[in-house]
Amino acid sequence: MSKKFISFLEQHLDHKNVVAYVKTPNDVGEYTSPSVSGRVDVSSIEQVIRIVKLADQFDGETALYPYSTGYNWGLGSTKPPSDNAVQLKLTGLNKIREINIAEGYAVIEPGVTQGILSQKLLNTHRFINVTASSAETSFLGNALDRGVGLRHQRTEDLLGLEIVLANGTLHRVGWWPEQGKHSALYSHGIGPSLVQLFTQSNLGIITGGVVRLLNRPEKSRVAYISFSPENLEYAINTFQRWSAQGLIHGVLKVYE
Repeated sequence: MSKKFISFLEQHLDHKNVVAYVKTPNDVGEYTSPSVSGRVDVSSIEQVIRIVKLADQFDGETALYPYSTGYNWGLGSTKPPSDNAVQLKLTGLNKIREINIAEGYAVIEPGVTQGILSQKLLNTHRFINVTASSAETSFLGNALDRGVGLRHQRTEDLLGLEIVLANGTLHRVGWWPEQGKHSALYSHGIGPSLVQLFTQSNLGIITGGVVRLLNRPEKSRVAYISFSPENLEYAINTFQRWSAQGLIHGVLKVYE
């Protein structure tokens, strides 16, 4: 059915943006790659809305699998959870809509990478909670899959989200900047917080978000500590105490 939907999309969208194929290539994992009916290279929010409405108009059952840059390794990347889905590649949604150094936030789209955003913040007193992964990974995409940055879990960096729901309507949840108004960066709002509802979920397609910018420290140091295997328990207990006391402000990593 999804292959028919691909043909249906080719009739209603620019055919250059629609790619039909059967199977995604294998990666370094041992899991079998699912078959994919096709991919749409999205370049605007209006296209996302139209595709969602066309899917509902077509049969209401076609699975759409959006991904940002496709480099979110270990958290799904480009691989849908089931066969015959239609991928929506959101790399083309790559605008940095706003950077506010003074108040500490940026409004970005899924195609904005952590490398690009980091470069924009050079020579400022702000920086982002990067991961140890590639500079080409999506900041927003990784945060939505609850990726872990070097400072903390990236869900803590999400202030607001822009979502296309299954009925094709566009909504915003959480904190968003308003012209002429200055308010605290507070993602929870009044009542139940809806931002976390859309992390690791299939309730909508994220087309934009507000992310927190951190204060750049005057100095930063990395400590390397070696210990023998028989001292592992003592070392972990010590690290746990340091973390609880606030002596460690980054993500602690232990390697064999």
